[in-house]
Amino acid sequence: MTAQDDSLVTLDVTGMTCAACSARVERALQAIDGVTSAAVSLPLERADIHVSGRVPVSHLVEAVEASGYHAVLRGQDTEGRRLARQERERQHGEDRRSTRLLAGLAAAIATPFLIDMVVGVLSGTGHVLVPWLQALLATLCQLACGARFYRGAWFAMRAGAPNMDVLVAIGTSAAYGLSLFHWLADRAHHGGLYFEASVAILAFVLIGKVLEGEAKTGTNAALRALAAATPQRAVRLNGEREEEVRADQLRPGDHVVLRPGSAAPVDGRIVSGAAAFDESLITGESLPVSRAAGDAVVAGSVASGGKVVVEVVTTGDDTRLQRIARLIEDAEISKSPIQQLADRISAVFVPAVMAVAALSGVAWLLWGSSVEHAVLVTVSVLVVACPCALGLATPIALVAGANAAARAGLIVTEYAALEAAGRVSRVAFDKTGTLTLGAPSVVASAATEAAVASKIGAG
Repeated sequence: MTAQDDSLVTLDVTGMTCAACSARVERALQAIDGVTSAAVSLPLERADIHVSGRVPVSHLVEAVEASGYHAVLRGQDTEGRRLARQERERQHGEDRRSTRLLAGLAAAIATPFLIDMVVGVLSGTGHVLVPWLQALLATLCQLACGARFYRGAWFAMRAGAPNMDVLVAIGTSAAYGLSLFHWLADRAHHGGLYFEASVAILAFVLIGKVLEGEAKTGTNAALRALAAATPQRAVRLNGEREEEVRADQLRPGDHVVLRPGSAAPVDGRIVSGAAAFDESLITGESLPVSRAAGDAVVAGSVASGGKVVVEVVTTGDDTRLQRIARLIEDAEISKSPIQQLADRISAVFVPAVMAVAALSGVAWLLWGSSVEHAVLVTVSVLVVACPCALGLATPIALVAGANAAARAGLIVTEYAALEAAGRVSRVAFDKTGTLTLGAPSVVASAATEAAVASKIGAG
């Protein structure tokens, strides 16, 4: 890999499950000589690293890998980022399908346990499911649905940084192991069985993973809309001959042909012809704007009413559309004060929970309780804390909010501003500004007497 000189390096990072993971990656990157700053986004699975001097990208990737995650260099041009985004979306789609399948399996296994609990409470007879069937179902759930958490816990512990996967793995394994011991030792009637605890936790956590995946899917909606607005192909004039080329092959000074219904692939200037352009994606103006020779054309605007020849002025990342996309990306990697606080808490959350769980179990032992009861107390603390919602909900909520604003035509360039917007009571707009939805819509209709009379006559 090549080295980067006084520049920004962006890595795609996979395998993170909570804010503690992203904080760990940040610390690992900031510890590298030559790295001036590093910001890692959990919902975007992305790391922005500012380096000074010559820092090989391989060193950055190795630091992420040593932390227990996987990283690849993001494409440096528009086409490279588009292909990388498509690959990430494909991988995320496969992961979401796998998670939905596991969540469905866990929910199906948990259902008999929940019914058993309700029937047992109402009838006062205890468990209805026989112990061997409980053990069989719980073992299937633990092996099939818990495998991903065991893998994540292994990598996290190997890197010396426990995360949410560790809590889930330890909590469910302890509940399952204690129940299995009671059953095999023929002590189910004495100590009880807690298979339903391990199964229910796996089901609820996996259902939460499904909801998390759906939230992440919507985070890049604004970027996908901007990327889709710029065509990947263009018709370039080569003398008097027209040829179709990739948009990334265009260079300033080239001439491209735009016919009615086609979108401008670049920012340019009309050299011949006239047409109306729909620029609502950029300006929010709902009506097409007439453009003639000498007028500017922005990438993503759609021509109608005539054929024009446009001279290329800026391409790729330099177009106005791509600069807006970069603003959205930069905003999504930034962190608001509340997210910074959540990250600091999440960084010590898992070790603190494990310490509290261990101390709780020891305290009950010293108080004179049995080993089984002390283990139950320890497991209860781990199970209650294992979703780690604080470090997960905060970054996803901010990204989802920023993208909802982007879909409404508001570009958030700093998450601190989004957080402060909740305290806004009045908003003033310049009277010369344009505030529209970008497309006209019918809000009401009324029939005139003449129209009604003509319909009656026609009938």
